[in-house]
Amino acid sequence: MAWPTFTGMTATGGTVTDIAGYRVHTFTSSGTFTITAGPGDVEYLVVGGGGGGGGYIGGGGGAGGFRTGTLTALTAGNYTVTVGAGGAASATTTNSQGNDGQDSVFFTITAVGGGGGGSAYGNAGRDGGSGGGGGSNRHRWRFGNIGAGQRRRRGR
Repeated sequence: MAWPTFTGMTATGGTVTDIAGYRVHTFTSSGTFTITAGPGDVEYLVVGGGGGGGGYIGGGGGAGGFRTGTLTALTAGNYTVTVGAGGAASATTTNSQGNDGQDSVFFTITAVGGGGGGSAYGNAGRDGGSGGGGGSNRHRWRFGNIGAGQRRRRGR
């Protein structure tokens, strides 16, 4: 989900809501944020899709990573918004990891999707925006490793 806001410009795209002096454009599916008059500053919140849970005594999928900040002096034009889907869970009867969530992107800002959850017998969760939970080892009652969180540099 991406929430660009703006000052000193006009724009279209997403569901538009006025909140406490801001005009917020909310995207729950991919689309285009169009600045029709500018330039201006845009505050953003970009959230990646969550990871799917692991199968058979598996760990939960990790949350999508998020990015927030301000882009300054954006000019009139079209800016693509990509809303990443959540990852599919593994079948409950299989010993496999959940699927990763997809990345969400606004302009040059990418929030990484969450890692899929681990599965039985200690299979690790997958890396992602937030790593997926480790799976259980039902015979030894210990858990697998969790996945690592987002490591991309800012602005990528």
